[in-house]
Amino acid sequence: MEDIKKFITHYKLFSKKEIETLKYSLINKCNLCNCDCGSLAKLNECNKYNIICLNCLDSFHDNYNKNNKELFKCICCDNHIYSYEII
Repeated sequence: MEDIKKFITHYKLFSKKEIETLKYSLINKCNLCNCDCGSLAKLNECNKYNIICLNCLDSFHDNYNKNNKELFKCICCDNHIYSYEII
């Protein structure tokens, strides 16, 4: 990380204050596909409060053609998912 900060400082890509805030990104695991990813979605209507990656969320939504109100049917509890939170 220090080498990156030196490079950024040398080429004046960010201000000193911005460089001080740099830190490693968080790597999260999707509960469904087990992939490493950045942002996750918490399914609000899931009985097990399932947390999945945005790729899985998109895949489920794209392959679900039942109703416009719900996004998809949860595979772990069969509840209809209407909303989610990005965490």
